[in-house]
Amino acid sequence: MTRLRLILWVATALVAAIGGVAARAQEFSQGTVTVRQPWSRETAPGLGIGVGYLQVLNHGPRPDLLLAVRTTAAERVEIHQSSMDRGMMKMRRVEQVAIPAGAEVAFEPGGLHLMLIGLKAPLVAGKSLPLVLQFRDAGAIKVDFEVRNDL
Repeated sequence: MTRLRLILWVATALVAAIGGVAARAQEFSQGTVTVRQPWSRETAPGLGIGVGYLQVLNHGPRPDLLLAVRTTAAERVEIHQSSMDRGMMKMRRVEQVAIPAGAEVAFEPGGLHLMLIGLKAPLVAGKSLPLVLQFRDAGAIKVDFEVRNDL
């Protein structure tokens, strides 16, 4: 490989890598709340449930509450908490999630997450999934979740 070809190859790889990071660095803000890196897993045809993950940051001096989540892509969205109980993974619905002042709350596999119940169509990698997160103080934040084929 000539030196010029090597430089062009490295430059192309860097641009692709930076573009991938930028695509996954989505943020949505309103008031003192910022939602970062919202994503969902691709679903198989016929599977009526999906899942959503995100980070919620409260920049404000007071705690806020995530009260509800809705989407046109499913019949309903529930907030769930997974935890280990005597060696078994259990999942339970929670009505709201406190977002402490100056803190970040992670919705991630094995912990807090969003359950999309009654999907109207499969979630397809590369597409986006629109959700609205309703906070007590920050109000409604429209968020586009990136659908991935992560396992």
